[in-house]
Amino acid sequence: MKLPLVSRKKFDKVYDRLKMVIEDSNQHKRDNQVLATKLKRIQDLCEDHTNNKMGNLRFCTIIKQVVDK
Repeated sequence: MKLPLVSRKKFDKVYDRLKMVIEDSNQHKRDNQVLATKLKRIQDLCEDHTNNKMGNLRFCTIIKQVVDK
């Protein structure tokens, strides 16, 4: 089975597009990891708020700090 010949210009164009997609994918993975970490921290804070009777003002302040990071 023979592979079709592709011009270098077309190959470079497709390859550059593929690299951009891979970079976007990696960026999305990093963003998702950061979001998951923040959500886990918020979940832990909610449990502390419920179990330790943390005040609402303090709880809201800590949540804002987590979200702003």
